[in-house]
Amino acid sequence: MPEANSNPTTTAQPVALKDLKFEEKEPYEKGFSEYFETTVKSELESTEKVRLQKLDDREKVKKGFTKPLYITLAVGFVLIVLVPDLSRFIIMVMIIFALIRWAAINAPAGEYQMEVQKKVFPVIVKFFNFSYDQGKNIGTQTVKDSNLLKNFESYQYADYFSGIYNGVDIQIEGAIFTIRSGKSVVVVFQGEMILAKLNKKFTGKTVVKCDAGKIGNLMMEKPAGMEHVKLEDPKFESIFEVLSTDQIEARYLLTTAFMERLVKLSEFYKAPLQCSFFDNVLLIAVQRPSPRIFQPASIEKSIINTDDIHEFLAKMNTVFEAVDVLKLSTNN
Repeated sequence: MPEANSNPTTTAQPVALKDLKFEEKEPYEKGFSEYFETTVKSELESTEKVRLQKLDDREKVKKGFTKPLYITLAVGFVLIVLVPDLSRFIIMVMIIFALIRWAAINAPAGEYQMEVQKKVFPVIVKFFNFSYDQGKNIGTQTVKDSNLLKNFESYQYADYFSGIYNGVDIQIEGAIFTIRSGKSVVVVFQGEMILAKLNKKFTGKTVVKCDAGKIGNLMMEKPAGMEHVKLEDPKFESIFEVLSTDQIEARYLLTTAFMERLVKLSEFYKAPLQCSFFDNVLLIAVQRPSPRIFQPASIEKSIINTDDIHEFLAKMNTVFEAVDVLKLSTNN
């Protein structure tokens, strides 16, 4: 562990690792306490050292910019008074300097969070035999083929992990999709996407979208070859609207049991949810306030704790519960 120094931002030392234990509180955490001792602790210790170093770096950057900041502001205001014609240019220079300072001060925090994503996240998801990889994603073409989203131009992914759960091959990512409208950038979708390979075989495409009301459903853009599908479950119909290239196949996929499960999943997430059956896979899109599934804690907070890990495991479990609720490992 790093030695304490006189810097006020780094004098507080993290909780001693030897005293830190992981208490299993939920069924899905069973076995993690042992895994924590043998695998996770060492990663937390090395990452905590990085956090303290980055805090130190940030403080040095702040001090380094203090004198130039005061000089820039003083000179800038004097020049504005003496040379009014150059006031716009001077103000622009001052703003640019302020932005450079802000970016430099916040850079260490971003570097620390990248370290958490690189070192800690992969170790935790490995407990479930999943892999975490920031360099991979579900893929632009897959999302386009699903017909879940309207046209989008930009696709940025924040988290990606994959593995097999109860015999189901799963990919999960946090992503944001945008499109440019004039000078503005419009968010088409941001949140979680879950791609699951199904045991069922089918040749068509069936899309389940959020219900937009009678008029909205009539005006809903229908991809080529797709028609509205009327189903006999009133609760399901009040939440979702179904489009498909094959009416018979849509009913084969959306059994009474599956519709009940999808309604239950929608209530579980408490967020707009839609999905698409195509190419023998199911893609589920859940709208969220942020594209990040896992958000590293602030650089101000020591990583030597178990609260963040409990939250991390809980979020992993929501994905597994989605598989269980929809019973994707069965043919029903």
